[in-house]
This record gives sequence, structure tokens and C-alpha cells, in this order.
Amino acid sequence: MKIYLFFLLIIFPFFLKAQVEGITQRPFGKNRVQFKEFDWRMKTSPNFEVYYYDYGSGIADFAILYAENEFDRIATVLGHNPSAKTKLFIYNSITDLQQSNVGLENENSRTVGGQTNFIKPKIEIPFTGSLAEFKKEISFGIAQIFGNEMMYGGSIREILKNGALLSLPDWFMPGVAAYIAEPWSAEMDDYMRNSIKYRQLKRPHKLSGKEAQYVGHSIWNYIAIKYGESNISSILNLTKIILDEEKAIANTLGMPYEVFMEEWQKFYEEMGKKAMDDHSALEYDLRFKKNNHKQKIFNDIKISPDGKYVAYSENRNGHYAVVIRNLQTMSRKVVLRGGFRLNSQRINEKVPLLAWSDDNKLAVCYKKKGKTQFKVMQILGKKKKTVNEIHFAFFNQVTGFDISADGSTLAISSDRVGFADVQAGMNDIYMYDLRVRNMKRISTDLYDDTDPIFLGSSNETLIFSSNRIADSLNVPAGNFQTINDNYDLFYYNPQESSNKLVRLTNTPQKELQPSYFDEKTILFLSGKTGINNLYSLDLVSKEIRQITNSRQNIKKYGFSATTNDFAFRAWQKRKDRMFLKRNFDFAKNEKAIITPRLEYMQQKGLTEPETQEPPKEEIPQEIKKDTLPERPYDPNIIDTDDYQFDPEVVKEIKANPETNKKDYRNTSINKNKTKTDIDIKGAYPYEPLFTAESSVTTPIIDPLRGFGLLFEVELSDMLEDHKMKAGLFGLSDLRSSNYFAEYQFLKNRIDLIGRYDRKSLYVNQPNVGVAQRYATNRFSMTASYPFTNSARVSLSAGYMDKRSVDLLQLLREPNYVSYVHSRAEFSFDNTIPKGLNMVEGTRIKAYYEFNPSFSNINEGFDKILVDIRNYQSLSKEIVFATRLSGGRFGGRAPKQYMLGGMDNSFNQSANLAIGGAEPLNLDPENGNADLLFHEFATNLRGFGYNSLSGKNFILFNAEFRVPIVKYLFQNSISSNFFKNLQFTAFGDIGSAWDNSAPWKRQNDLNTTIIDSQPFLAIVNNFKSPWLASYGFGARTLFLGYYLKVDAAWKIEDFIISDKPTWLISLGYDF
Repeated sequence: MKIYLFFLLIIFPFFLKAQVEGITQRPFGKNRVQFKEFDWRMKTSPNFEVYYYDYGSGIADFAILYAENEFDRIATVLGHNPSAKTKLFIYNSITDLQQSNVGLENENSRTVGGQTNFIKPKIEIPFTGSLAEFKKEISFGIAQIFGNEMMYGGSIREILKNGALLSLPDWFMPGVAAYIAEPWSAEMDDYMRNSIKYRQLKRPHKLSGKEAQYVGHSIWNYIAIKYGESNISSILNLTKIILDEEKAIANTLGMPYEVFMEEWQKFYEEMGKKAMDDHSALEYDLRFKKNNHKQKIFNDIKISPDGKYVAYSENRNGHYAVVIRNLQTMSRKVVLRGGFRLNSQRINEKVPLLAWSDDNKLAVCYKKKGKTQFKVMQILGKKKKTVNEIHFAFFNQVTGFDISADGSTLAISSDRVGFADVQAGMNDIYMYDLRVRNMKRISTDLYDDTDPIFLGSSNETLIFSSNRIADSLNVPAGNFQTINDNYDLFYYNPQESSNKLVRLTNTPQKELQPSYFDEKTILFLSGKTGINNLYSLDLVSKEIRQITNSRQNIKKYGFSATTNDFAFRAWQKRKDRMFLKRNFDFAKNEKAIITPRLEYMQQKGLTEPETQEPPKEEIPQEIKKDTLPERPYDPNIIDTDDYQFDPEVVKEIKANPETNKKDYRNTSINKNKTKTDIDIKGAYPYEPLFTAESSVTTPIIDPLRGFGLLFEVELSDMLEDHKMKAGLFGLSDLRSSNYFAEYQFLKNRIDLIGRYDRKSLYVNQPNVGVAQRYATNRFSMTASYPFTNSARVSLSAGYMDKRSVDLLQLLREPNYVSYVHSRAEFSFDNTIPKGLNMVEGTRIKAYYEFNPSFSNINEGFDKILVDIRNYQSLSKEIVFATRLSGGRFGGRAPKQYMLGGMDNSFNQSANLAIGGAEPLNLDPENGNADLLFHEFATNLRGFGYNSLSGKNFILFNAEFRVPIVKYLFQNSISSNFFKNLQFTAFGDIGSAWDNSAPWKRQNDLNTTIIDSQPFLAIVNNFKSPWLASYGFGARTLFLGYYLKVDAAWKIEDFIISDKPTWLISLGYDF
């Protein structure tokens, strides 16, 4: 094995950055920011390896037990057993997950084609604040890994074959993983119920991201309901064989694919129609962010008690803000900003969280540099004033909080780390006294306690939501079998009992987000009918009323009892939006009508029907504002010692309605036999074992050396914290080549890179008696500091040399120059991929390179280069891309930029000749070793390489990119050639010069100075210093390589060429 890895490392290459001579294809690159170190450990079971770190042992055990119990079910649904143990990397929070390096190389990959990424059986799973959600995350992740291995194979041979031939739409595999995690989820149901009427959903192949997953989830759910779950594995296996998902669905179900899609659409349209008939759209007077072109995600929303202000939090790809709006003037003020753009990574949509203390004080919970922070601000006045600010390193994932009316106490629901007896994943209730900085823990178990609120003016009495099985804080710790997705509301008053709770609701659905309305009423959200609606609970009579009968899930809400304003989040036109309704009637009592989804689940026994009202307790008629009256404790409400999840026990309880043991909980987990004798070994320390990550084999056309082959391979450990790279660009003459070796250490905040480069150039002109070889070696060490995931600063230092040998005069001493190499670089890349060669965002690279020579002081030189690119989306498919680049060589021996040509072009080359145009001139005596450092400034289409040259250059490119087939044709396209076919219209303009810039009236190109003593003459030839071109082109994926064909008309001295110059090249971007 060691010999094999050594062979891969030395003979094959890795990710070849900067080996192509031009500057258009240079890499930019994103980053990961590590705020802390992760000490990984591993536990193993028969089918899984689970990796965890600080205080994560508890959720690792939870994950491994649940995963083993899910293994058979997932393998059966997919019809595939994995070939190796699946590796689960468990993160304590989404914030920790964002620091992972996994997948970073795929984001930065910019080869011209021929790349194969090896699929590894690993998945990263974050704890999101709820163990019930965590179970779904585990199932979804395992299904993804099993599905990808099933479709693309586990061996290198299968990956190479299927990766090149199989192209699946975005809805296909994510959809089946989502179905396995939760067959008919409320979230998917809500999206489809309100979105199926839009024509975009009739073409699932055109969707991407979360929308594609929702639609794919609905398709697989429909197949399982209508034709049986067993057909899922048949469709997947047939897709792998015939490489066409539409034909696989048609052949398996015995109907044309178009007919199937019509039936699927009709199924959800009928659901939508029933929702239209049985439910109503929520009325509103104002919609916040009417257009939302930046596609921000909204989270929390709260109205101040006096109804004058609304506060809400918004998030754009990880960059969040807290906004205050005056509801009278509608003026907008941002009171808090934070985070940074995460691009392709998962964002934490649960923060910031908001809570009003009084009419002027707003409390905010947010994340900063990986730590939880709370801030209390006075928002009145021109500037906000921070009243209190607390940093909690040990609060991991806060799911809800409230601040008391007097501003003295915080109620927090979160899991906590940092203590030996406290494990991540235990989401409990805490109280924190802001005055004395004292913490009190209320609950201690695995059950998810969330959304705590203070009752009235009290700073002790709480109401919160929980999926616990008993009305007590003294319950068994729980395990993966007892954790369910049913949440009820509970009342806690330490003055009455330190461990006794009062259950306020008892339904088989979720009751979340309680809010204090007045002395005897609280509001909350419930999915009692299958749709999250607003309900009220009378704390005296225990009467529950349904206030809204919305056809959309209400996701978050806020209100003012003073002005009766009601703000809420819900779907509208396939987007998550926020609304405000003034003078809302909170006294309404709507009729409860369940959705088809809930009907189906009740028929299948997947949830309990609500056949009667929950038992009512005898309680006093009046209630004080700050506390709930004491009630006699009845130990028979739930007997935790005899609590079972057996279906027969549930039937017995249902048959005896008098009993107080009634519990409407989902018992579906008992339908499958659970494994209890799982052999778990460990914990073992994590060892960074290297495996192949990716490989590339692709042709490269060098302007000086001609056609060659580029080989790449990449090795990394499972966490991709350690990377070893090597590369080889070889030519047919076997005398010219580039190769390098590199090691990257990316585990900590500062990334460290060690690299060796060698570049050699063989020049042979036998007709004039010239045979010379030039070579350069460079050793460098780089330290890179990422500010955000998009921006970083790098400093490099090392050694570089240049060697020139005359092969016809071997007795002649080689010319040898040594340099001290140093470089400072800024890189920025926040682009988001929208398709092949279709991105949106900005890229910037700027660096200064200083290379003084310690062997010959006159050989030193320096270099500045700036490259700025912007990609603006004009519609979902069309992108307008622009690029501005420029550079300057300086020092005692400045090199040259050669303007013109196109990178990796098949029908262009740069000519080396004795007496040729500088800087490609060959000196028969001394050669031209500076060819190793001269740089081609591309792309300037229509012109040949070195059309202009100089120590300075500037170049501007613009392109309209239209995926013409996808834009014009609405049907699914299976051919990679046509699916990725893109038409472009472009324009290029640039110039190169030595001393006088082209925008000056007298410049290097139009002015000649004749100095003949005693006369000095300045001659202006009126030649334009600018070269320009325009034209059109086509790009597509051809045999695994990105092929570009362009027709360019050049403009020189304001004259447009009669005929276009045709160019064929390989490579992405410009």
C-alpha cells in the first residue's frame, strides 16, 4: 500500500495551479475559517464509523445506535448495501460544521476537463438543536451516501465510468434521500401545496438547490404512495443500468414518463385545490421586502409591546443582520450585522433570535467567531445603545430564548459544552441572571426543550415546548427510541415545585413558539391540522382556539396586544416572505380541517387521530399576571416507570379513555424491530490516513511548447485538513515539462503550504544552429490568513533560480542566477455556481512579487498583477461576465507581458525566432532564459500571441453567456452536449506598453523620439495604442472536456477586419 501511494504521489500529479502560461485560467479559491481546534475521536460499529470531538461522545453514541437501526431500512428502500463502512462525522453545531474543509477543493476546482472526483463513504452531520431533527439528519446523510455509491460505484473503475456517462437532475438523488429521512414531511407538503400551481414546477429538471429537493421528495413520495415503496429501488437500479432516469421511471411503472409527471402534478394540484377550499390565505396589509432580489432568508420576527416597532433578522448566505422598522413611518435601521458569506456551505437559519424586554429594549442572540453572544440594546434615538452584552463559549446551539420584562433574567434553550458531565446534544432550559451573572439549569435530559418564555412580569415562571414523555423534570435521560417529533407546551414554576411540570397541550402534533398575550392567554403555533396555524390557550379554562385557518405554514410570528398588529412568515409565490396585518382579530375561532397528508398518515397508523379533547385539569378561575396557580399533583398522569412504546399498549390505552395515561405520540418507530445488542468499540484517536481525492487527465496547449498532457491526482485525509499535491505537464519531446509537489496543512486558522515548482523549456532551432534549455526551480513556504470564507491574505517566501544551458557548446559554463522569492497576495471569491461555466458573484486576485537576485544584483525583478471579475445574473439562466486585469513588471531586469491570443488554443502559437519580435527573440549566444518569467496576457481574441508587449498591460473582457438549449427548450435534456451548450457574445480591449500609458496623448505606440544631436525630433504616427475585438462563440461539454469555439473580428487602428478569426480552445470562464 505504501509503495502504491508513493507511486501515485511521484508519478501522477495533483491539482496543477498556474501551469498554463496564460493568466485567464488562474485559480482564485475559497477558504474555511477555523475559530477553534477539533480533537477528533472515533467509535465503530458493524456498519459505521462515527467521528466526534469535544463533548460530543453522547451524540456520537446516539448517532451510532440510531444509524445501525436505520441501516436495514435504508438499504432496503434503496436496494443497495454499501461495500464499506460508512463514516459519519458528527458536529456539535452548524457553526462548527462551517469550519470544515470537506468539499473545499471541489469549490476551487478549475480544470479544463477530464476531472474525476472519487466518492468517499463519508457524510458530515451537524446537531441543529433538536435530537428529533438530528435523527432526520442522520437518515438523510446515510441515504445520500448509499445512493451516491449505488449510482456511481465504490471502485475507481466504476467511478470513472459512471461519472462520465451518468448525469442526473438535481431533484433525483437529494429527493430520494429526503424521502427516506421523512417520507411525507410537513415542510415538503407545505411547499408543494402552495407551489404546484406555478409552471416552473412542471419542469423539475430545471430546478436546483432546496426547490429541487422539495420537488424530488414529492415525486418519490408519490411513487411510494401510488405504486409502492419497492419501486424506488427498481427505478434506481434501472437508472444505473440504462443511464436515463426518465426511461427508468417509465419502464418500471409501465407508462410514458410524460403521463407519470402529469399524474404526479395532478395529485398535488388536487391537494392544493382542497387547501384552497378548506383553508384561506392569510390577509395582510404590508409585505416586508417586496422583491427580495438578493434572496435573503428571514428568521425571527417580533413586534415591540407598544406596537411601534418591528424587529426581524435576515440572512444572506451566512451574512446576517437585525433590522428595526418603525411601523408608523416605515423607516428602516440596521442595529446589528455579523457573519460572512458562506457560498456553497450550509448556513445556520436559526440565528439571530430576538426578544423584546420592553418598548425600548431589544435582546438579540447571535453567533460571532463560533461563540454564542447575547446583546441587549436600547433602540430609541439616532444611535442604538448597548445595555448589556454577554459572551457564552459553552452554549452550543441556542434554539430559543426570552428576556424578562424587567430585563434582569434570560431564559435560554440550548445544549451546553465545556464541562465533563455535560454533553453536546442535550437541549435543556437555563436561566441566567444578568445582574449577578449566575446560571441555573432547569432540565437535565435528552429531550428537546425549546422556545422558553417568561409568563407575564415574572422572571421565574416559564412556559416552554418539549417532546418529553412525562410532566416532570425527573424523567429517565431518554434514548433514540424515546425521542420523537411531538412537542407539547409545559408550565414550570419553581415556587410551586422544583421538578414538577404542568402539561398545557397534549396532541400528536407539534406545539411550538408560545407567546404571552395577556394575564390568562398565551398564543402558540400548532400543526394540529397538518398546517402550522396560530392558536390561543386560555390558562384558566384550558380552552384551545384555532385563530387562523391558513393554507400556508406560519413559520414565525410576532404581535402586539396593544395595537393588535400581527406579523408572520409564510410561503408566497415559492418564496419565504414576511407580512404584517394591522387590527388582527385574535379572538377568532376557526374550524379545524385536517390536510390530505394528515389523513393519509392517520389511515396508515403513522400518527394518532385526535378523537377527543385532552383531559382538563381543575384550576382556579382567576390567575395572577406573574404566576399560574398551584394544582394538586396527580402521579397517575404519566407513569414513567411503566412507559412503553409498544403498539399493543397504545391500543389498550385508546380502549380505556378514562385513564389519565393517555398520550397521543407517534409510535411508528416500533413498527421495525430495533437493535439493542450493537457492538460499539472505541473511542480511538483520529488518524489522518491519506486516500485519493480526485484525478485529472487533460490536454494542454502551451503557447511556446505546443501540445502536452496534464496529469493530476490529489490525496487527502478524511477531513481534508491535510493535502498532498504533485503535478506533471509533459510534452511529446520529453525535454520540456512542468511539475510540482505541494503539502497543505489547513487544520488551523492560519493555513500553511509548502511547495516546490520546476519548469523547463527546450528550444531547438536546427536550421540556425540553436539548441538551448532553460529551467527554473522554486521552493516556497506560504502562510495564508482567511478573514472570511471568501477573502484571505497570503505571504510567501522562498528560493528561486534560473538556469540557461547551450546544448551545442557543452564546455561553456551554464548561466545561473539565484533569487530570494517573496510574495504578498489578496484573494477574494464569493461566487456561487449556477451551472457549468455559470456563476454569480465576484472574484479578485491582487499580488505583489519581489525577486531580488543575490547572485547578480542586476537580475532582480518584481511584479504586480490585479485581476477583477464580476458575474452578474440577468435572469435565472443568463449571466453577464466582465473582467478587468492589469499588471506591471519592475526592478533592474523587468520582464514582459505579451498581449493577445487565447489560453489553451488549438490553432494559435507563439513563435520563437532569432531576430524575432521581443520578447520572443532568441539570442544565439546568450539565449533568452527570461522566457521562463515572461507572461502571456490573455484573452484578446482575434489577435495572435504577443501582438503587443511591454512591462505593463491592461485588458478588459465582457461576455453575455446564454445556455441556449436550456433557455429555449423546457423539456428535460439528457445529452450533456446540448444540456451545457452555451452561446456567448463578447468584446475584448487591451494594451501593453513600457513607459507612456495608452490613455496619454503621447504614448509608446503613437510617438517616436528621434535623438540626433544637435536635433531632437518627436514623431507622432497617430497609431491607436488599443487592440480590440468582438464576436460570438459557443461552449459545451464534449467528451468530458469544456470546449470553446469563437469567431472574433479584430479592431486595429479603428479598422475592423473583413473576416473573423476562428478559435478552438479548452477551458472555463473567459
